[in-house]
Formats: sequence, structure tokens, C-alpha cells
Amino acid sequence: MLQKLFKDKKTIALACIAATIIFAFFVERYFVSNLLSKIKSFRNQIKLQEHRLKEGLEIEAGKDKILEDYEYCKPYLEKTATSDKQAIAELLKEMERIVSESGGSITNLSPRDKPEAFDGYKTYQAEFRLEVSFEQLLKFLNKIQESSFLIRLDKFSVASKDKKAIKLEMGGVISIAIPS
Repeated sequence: MLQKLFKDKKTIALACIAATIIFAFFVERYFVSNLLSKIKSFRNQIKLQEHRLKEGLEIEAGKDKILEDYEYCKPYLEKTATSDKQAIAELLKEMERIVSESGGSITNLSPRDKPEAFDGYKTYQAEFRLEVSFEQLLKFLNKIQESSFLIRLDKFSVASKDKKAIKLEMGGVISIAIPS
């Protein structure tokens, strides 16, 4: 019966073509698709590794800046207090030093009772009132910025003490951050 089917050359050619197509389908289905999925998986792994490498290189490129910033902040980070009372005393002492170096006078300086705790540091606050001239006010603000402590003016107000505005009255809240 097979001899009768394959006597004609056209039938033999069609049978060969059909067999080739079926063979190609099975090869593609079981070998090529597995190979392509593995290649796709490798490409995804390569992209992931390239992304990690890129992040690492960006961090490495910023290393000098990070070290420079750390050296700048190192004196602030080394300031520690053994107790809340010591930290408040440091704040008051630093405030008195800054005001005396700027040439002003303190009329009121009173610490707030409880510090605020944050992740890795505490802030201690004090309310203050000063009498300063305009030049002394500018020196005072500059001295706060140059302080070896992390000091911040949380609130402040300035008002004229006399009609000529020679003497100014400054009041507000100042805080210091100390690593815990």
C-alpha cells in the first residue's frame, strides 16, 4: 500500500515536505524554545547585574563627596552628651559664647524641659531674648552658622527697642542637635 502511495514523485515530495515540517515543529517546540527561554533568562540576569554594577559605580563615583561631607560633619557627630542636663548646659554655654562674641547682651535665656528624640540624635531647645545693634545681630547670626555645634534658630523675631532703631530686641527659640 505504501508503494502505491509513493509511486508518484509529487506524492513523495509532498510527504518529504510534510515530514520536514513536522520534524521542524518538534525541534522548535522541544529544543529551540527551551534554548530561547534560557537565552531570555540570561539576558534578564545580565541586565540585572549591569544595573547593580551601574549603581555600584555611581556610589563609587560619589565616594569622594561622601568622604568630604563626612569630614565636614565629623566634628558635629563627635559631640555627645552623657545626660540631658549636660546637653542643655552645652547649649546655654554655646549661646552665651556666641552672644558675647557678637557683642550683644542676653536679657533672658531659659531652656525647655524635654528634648525631642529622633533617629540617632536629640534636639534640645532654649528660649532667648537679646539686645543687639543691627551689626551685632548680623554677627550673632554668622556666629551661629560658624558654631562647632549643630545649632539652629527655630523661631526668631526682631523688633526695635527705641524709636531710632539703634538697639534691637531679638527673641526666639534656638536648638542644638546632639547624636545619641
